[in-house]
Amino acid sequence: MRLIHTSDWHLGRKLRGVDRTPEIKFALDQLLEQAKDLEVDAVLVAGDIFETPSPTADAEQVAYNFFCQL
Repeated sequence: MRLIHTSDWHLGRKLRGVDRTPEIKFALDQLLEQAKDLEVDAVLVAGDIFETPSPTADAEQVAYNFFCQL
């Protein structure tokens, strides 16, 4: 069984006022590509997908697109 483990995405996080969501989206796109190329059986997301309990629409869209493409 092939498995990818990931956690602590913190989508919607700002660092010194700069939204880091585009960087995280890039990393998730690479993760998605690896999951497909390696034909993994499961991707385990261990938590902290969003930075806040009420994430921005952009942050939600990145997460939902990732899971739909997976």
